[in-house]
Amino acid sequence: SEYATTAAADTVAAQQAVDGLIKFIGFPFKLTTIDTADSFQFTISAKGTFYINWGDGKEEFFERTDTSEQLYTHTYDVPGKYIIELDGKATAYSNGSTTPAISFNNNQNIAYISGSLGQIFSTLANGTQPKFYYTFGNNPNLTGEIPPALFSGVAGKPIKNMFYGTFYGDKNLNGQIPAGLFSGIKGDPMEGVFYRTFENCSGLNGNIPGGLFDGLFGPPARDMFHATFAGCSGLTGNIPAGLFAGISGDVAPQMFYRTFYNCSKLTGIEDGAFGEFTGTVQNQMFAETFYRNYALTGDSVKSGGKYLYEIWPDATKNYVGKMYSDDTGLSDWANIPSVWK
Repeated sequence: SEYATTAAADTVAAQQAVDGLIKFIGFPFKLTTIDTADSFQFTISAKGTFYINWGDGKEEFFERTDTSEQLYTHTYDVPGKYIIELDGKATAYSNGSTTPAISFNNNQNIAYISGSLGQIFSTLANGTQPKFYYTFGNNPNLTGEIPPALFSGVAGKPIKNMFYGTFYGDKNLNGQIPAGLFSGIKGDPMEGVFYRTFENCSGLNGNIPGGLFDGLFGPPARDMFHATFAGCSGLTGNIPAGLFAGISGDVAPQMFYRTFYNCSKLTGIEDGAFGEFTGTVQNQMFAETFYRNYALTGDSVKSGGKYLYEIWPDATKNYVGKMYSDDTGLSDWANIPSVWK
């Protein structure tokens, strides 16, 4: 019919306009493969329209109508180094607690990333959030710095497991963690929100930015910073004042379990780094938080002007065991009860 013909023509014209716009402004997110990449794959669960340039002259446009997780693959005619570019716009996200909007987990062929993934997988107008659950986890060849605007476009209240394992095990990432990496996030901490986010990223270096979690305020949540920086042995300097200052109230299970586990080059805990905690002890709430942080000096953690062991003098190892294991440089080491060591 005439209407169908007109609609089809409009669709083609719109697609041509989009294609031209992409070529003009460039893709917001890019990945560079290793020198010998013979294929590439990733998954998307978000609903929306997406465009990919595989870097070998081949491009794809695909429109997803649901939020089921799907694998996308591409094989190169000649192994080599390719720049893969991604664009598009997500319009809905999976409700699955462990389903990432997009994932490159266990990808052996990524060497560098740049740009903004959050411009494609952004916070929706109704506040619905994407999850970056292990999005770049276990990428053994990923090197370079974390792009400072990687999550620009992601804003508002966090959700459960939002940045769970996002960079887990990426030991070849380097440079300082960008200060504004999570700057759009505002609201109460949620369960597992930064669980294992940078765990075993031993190549990251420099100080932890003081405002990294500035947008979080409210009562603690279960596993909120569970092993967030565990194994980040390249991080240096003090844990800055204000890092967790917005989080106050009754403690939660595993809230700081192994947060700085084996961060052996951190040198101190600034006063005011943590908020004011109340309530009865919870399982592993501070267990192994600073396990073997040999370089720590100065005071141990205070909350509301008191040492944690003064707030919970009867805490057992189930709650605070090995929080300061081998941290003998702390100025109050002699006063710390043995169960905290």
